Amino acid sequence: DVFPADGPLGADRGYQVVFKGRQTHGPLMALAAFLYFHFALGAATARARVLWLSLAALALINGTLLVQGVTGYLVFAVLALYLGYLAMGWRGLGAALAVGAGLVAALMLTAGPFQSRIAKVHDEIVRWQPGTIDHASSIGTRLELYRVSLQLIRDRPLIGHGTGGYTKAFAGQLGRTKPPRRHFNPHSEYLHIATQLGLVGLAGLLYLFAT
Repeated sequence: DVFPADGPLGADRGYQVVFKGRQTHGPLMALAAFLYFHFALGAATARARVLWLSLAALALINGTLLVQGVTGYLVFAVLALYLGYLAMGWRGLGAALAVGAGLVAALMLTAGPFQSRIAKVHDEIVRWQPGTIDHASSIGTRLELYRVSLQLIRDRPLIGHGTGGYTKAFAGQLGRTKPPRRHFNPHSEYLHIATQLGLVGLAGLLYLFAT
């Protein structure tokens, strides 16, 4: 190991990340792979193209075979489709879908972080019980946060519960005076905005993104 587990940096073989945590590391590896592939498409020489493709392959391997993280996997998928569209239009999008499906099938058949994480996600979805927050279940917790957030949006759909009002509204929805530990946002910025500023605020955010 570059950084031994018993050293000052405390490397963890089961958590091989360099960017804070897997929720951050995965998307950054996906972005790196996307940029390297994009640079390869525009490379002026064969040597430069090989270099960029090699870096893209390393980022792809790191983000799928070495590190768990559903967020990273989703970002990989979206950026792969976008890259295919940029390269060849709708035909490229179709090709990216086919290659992506093949890659996912191969990863599902290969023992490693991807296979184990997807299996864990399935198990946590099956075990999720609406109305309960299981801190041991990452996916189950998020599903419950999404469910409660949608209820809050339904209660005040137009203007929401006010800026900074998520935690109080969330606690009230659960019949508490304080929200459960660590849950000060619904782990979705879109739901967070819609809960606080309503559908009007969400529409404004989407308009800013579009323009």
